[in-house]
Amino acid sequence: MDFLKTQKNQIADVIIRNGFKISDFIWEKEQSRFLHDGKNKSLVYKLKYQLTDYYFIFDNTDDGQEYNTFSPGEKKLTQSVESGSWEQQLYYLGRWLEYLKRETNAPDLWTELTNLTKTADPGFVNVTELFESPAVKKAIDYSDITFTGEEKKALFSEPKTQLEREEEIEKLIAFGKGDLEPGKTNKPI
Repeated sequence: MDFLKTQKNQIADVIIRNGFKISDFIWEKEQSRFLHDGKNKSLVYKLKYQLTDYYFIFDNTDDGQEYNTFSPGEKKLTQSVESGSWEQQLYYLGRWLEYLKRETNAPDLWTELTNLTKTADPGFVNVTELFESPAVKKAIDYSDITFTGEEKKALFSEPKTQLEREEEIEKLIAFGKGDLEPGKTNKPI
């Protein structure tokens, strides 16, 4: 499957309109998922985002229908669609670029938290670094919890052990979710 020059230009246009540079991508060829001559699989084009494993494949089914496989997908790592036309392939290319932007711009909260705990003194926590870290900020944003100035001051004013700090954070989160009333525990009576 080869592209017309105008089709390549349309692909470039979709890439640019989605905020990427054409030079961020490379073309590779790989075998089609489908048999096209009854014996061998044809070679198809794979547009790969450099320095990642993310890609968009332009393929055709045995009956000539346009078919795309891409990673990342909307809600899973790999997604396949029978696009049906060149215009639909360009549409899915644009959607893939949105998913690609989402995944490449997202922080890796697990790695950030792991790195933060690896560099922390095992007995004490640098509370400013902890509270200001992108991972903790993101986790707090996701939990819809708002810490008042007094809560931050009480939580982060004096050096505490990691265990004490985690217990206080858990209490504040439980309180923020409405699981606790001030001065009460969530233990059964």
